[in-house]
Amino acid sequence: MKTCSCCGQTLPPELPEDMGFKRSALKLVERVRRAGKRGVDRDTLFDYLYADDPDGGPLCGVRSLYVRIWQINQRLMPFGKVIRAAPSGGKGNFSIYVYRDL
Repeated sequence: MKTCSCCGQTLPPELPEDMGFKRSALKLVERVRRAGKRGVDRDTLFDYLYADDPDGGPLCGVRSLYVRIWQINQRLMPFGKVIRAAPSGGKGNFSIYVYRDL
């Protein structure tokens, strides 16, 4: 396993080359993958994806993010990987997404 040169944290496995993702989908997968076990919360992930959008992204942001993650998972599953919401600590917690094995 590879480790980060600055913090020593174990890095997640590399993505397979032939997944055929568009740039925005690859950007989302890489962001979640790099977060490791800590994951990325839903709002941060949405802001990361649409930071360059002059309109700030779609009006139904949470719903569009859920749909996009579902679409990405359809391509990840044959490789034994998925993006999943990590178990949360109860009411009011935001979704935290992690990249993991099936």
